[in-house]
Amino acid sequence: MIKTIRRHTPTCKHRDKGENFLNCRCPIYAKGTELGKPRLVKSLRTRDLERASSRLRQLKADLFDDRKAISEAVTLFMAALEVADGTRRNNQRVMDALQTVCTEYNIRYVNQVKVEHIDLYRQSRPIAASTWGKELEVLRHFFRFCCDREWTQTNPAKKVRTPKVRPTRKMPYTAEEFIAILSACDRLGRCSYERQRARAIVLVMRFCGLSVVDVATLRRDEIRDGMLDRARRKTGEIVRLPLPPALLESFNTLPVPRGADGDCEYVFWSGNGEVRSATRDLTRTLAQVFTLSGVPNAHAHKFRHTLATELLENGWSFEDVATVLGSSPAIIRKHYAQWSVKRQERITSLLQTVHGGTILEQTRTDAAIC
Repeated sequence: MIKTIRRHTPTCKHRDKGENFLNCRCPIYAKGTELGKPRLVKSLRTRDLERASSRLRQLKADLFDDRKAISEAVTLFMAALEVADGTRRNNQRVMDALQTVCTEYNIRYVNQVKVEHIDLYRQSRPIAASTWGKELEVLRHFFRFCCDREWTQTNPAKKVRTPKVRPTRKMPYTAEEFIAILSACDRLGRCSYERQRARAIVLVMRFCGLSVVDVATLRRDEIRDGMLDRARRKTGEIVRLPLPPALLESFNTLPVPRGADGDCEYVFWSGNGEVRSATRDLTRTLAQVFTLSGVPNAHAHKFRHTLATELLENGWSFEDVATVLGSSPAIIRKHYAQWSVKRQERITSLLQTVHGGTILEQTRTDAAIC
């Protein structure tokens, strides 16, 4: 048991009465043990009994409370994540914002967070509804992580309604726009290396559907026998794709990346520095190409839209397109269903059976009688 004691000074006239005598003005300490914890002797930094009693209660709460602090829970949550670097940064941004809100409203423990605090989090974030939907998923994941470890009994983020976001139609590049982008590669920079590099980047993104980070970290040993044998950095799924002759020619004539020491294992990156820096460098190159091309609303991700659209228009299944792009069939179906020829043919066929069915004929007959 932890209790308050007086540490009598040498001049205290009650010194011989022992530390349990409290009716004097000597400094007050907390002393004892509780719940099998190590023995404690700690100054309460006061001589007033009432104030010492309050500080002792707070000290016990800090030392023996089994509740999990939000800061500690966030640290453990981030350490347990097995995601790509970009996803980790996004999750960390959400966790930082959550801790800011909790600090502002004096919330110290996970089980103190309520639904209204998630509402306050939303109000503090000047973000679009689509972004809020993604951040809400991260919050749900975090509190599910806490529930599984019995740090809290409820998931307050789960009780918040997911925002309704109307999906935007994914428009692919037209043939004319893609030609303009390729032509811009030939006008980029001051030397042939920059132009050859930009052209190869555009071609591999257009015909392989790789993300920017996948292109930045593309290795030379992943290109062999006219095929690209690549593991998606985000999903880890291995995809084997045939490469068009124009892309193979670009790879064969592309010099070693600038700054590389001797033989470089990468196609577009010297291997020096971090992956994030290489990705940013490639993004800047593409931004310059898009500006020179004059193509409106051009961006790197649109190459994936273009490839997905082309495959679906040629009758590929959602599962096959998902394999090529490294996504799930549900995501492909959500964003590209309007481009699926087989799906549209099936819908048309079903509607034609209704149009020529008995209900329509009966309606016409009744109308003629009237």
